Amino acid sequence: MFAEIRARFDAESAAVRDEATFKQFRDAWLGRKSGVLAGITDNWLKPATPELKRTVGAGLNELRSHVDSQIEARRVAIESGAEEAALAMDRVDLSLPGVVRPVGSRHLIRQVFQEIEDIFVSIGFSVVEGPEIETPYYNFEALNIPEFHPVRDDMDTFYVEAQDASGAKIAPGSLLLRTPTPRRYRFTPWKSAGRRCG
Repeated sequence: MFAEIRARFDAESAAVRDEATFKQFRDAWLGRKSGVLAGITDNWLKPATPELKRTVGAGLNELRSHVDSQIEARRVAIESGAEEAALAMDRVDLSLPGVVRPVGSRHLIRQVFQEIEDIFVSIGFSVVEGPEIETPYYNFEALNIPEFHPVRDDMDTFYVEAQDASGAKIAPGSLLLRTPTPRRYRFTPWKSAGRRCG
């Protein structure tokens, strides 16, 4: 009988892998009221006749020493495994690549430009890129700015003296730097498709 109980104990002991199951396993075998060894003492040793008590007691003592040694060994193994797992989690792997952090950030004025563009885009405008040097027609007439508007004065507009591919000078006043806004916004919803705001 003790051999069968010992084999059952060894099978259950091999299945214990973590602290929670270890505590249940230890209480099931060594518990004072409901443990297996307490049950053997109450059911086999106490009611046994004086002739059998010596045999049952020797078997029970041998089983108890085996159970105690195996439970202690299992406890040490589980605690060392838990400590190793905790150390492995705390250990920093220096062979891993580092975190790449962005260098610098956008300038505050550029951030404000971006916020303004987002507002215009949210109400239906689209951002249109264009050249920095324009003709007066595309900079003014196409935007419904008349010829004698104050914006077209030499004090407010920077006209460019340029040369063509052959090296000849282009007539003064035929090219200018685009007016102060670096980008043009075009409103393209259903009502005013194609209308531009400069």
